Parts: sequence; C-alpha cells; structure tokens
Amino acid sequence: MKRYILYPGPVRSQTDGQVHYVGAADLAQLYGVRLSECVVMASGCLEIPQGVVLSGARHLRPRADGQYQQQAAEQGGDDVPQQD
Repeated sequence: MKRYILYPGPVRSQTDGQVHYVGAADLAQLYGVRLSECVVMASGCLEIPQGVVLSGARHLRPRADGQYQQQAAEQGGDDVPQQD
C-alpha cells in the first residue's frame, strides 16, 4: 500500500520570490519519505492509477515556505520517517 501522494510541480519561493520546479524525487527527499512508498501524480492528473490503494495516504505538495519537516511533524511525525 502506498502511504503518500506526491504532487511535483512549480512553487514560488518565499525566500527569493523565484519559481522553482520541485520534482518527485526531490519532493520525497524534502519530506523525508521513501519514493517507493509514494504515488506520483502527473501535473493535472485527476485519476489514481488502477490497483493502487490510497486509504489514509498523505498528500504532499511543494511548499513556498520550505517548511517540509516541520509540516511532517505537525501531521504526526511518527508516520513520516526523517532523512538520515
């Protein structure tokens, strides 16, 4: 079962005001989750791949504030492994 749904895409940084693209691998790394535990949604895709169970999966998107680990902790850090 997949635990996370990743939504890679552009985000305007609050730090420098520029638009950056955050890909799936980078997004998983920022949140400290394994890419193998993720379903990656293509831009504009609304359908979940057939046969994928997403009950209770967390939705992870690029964040303008860059507070990925803080958000993970607020959502129940025990479910989101930290990077070594």
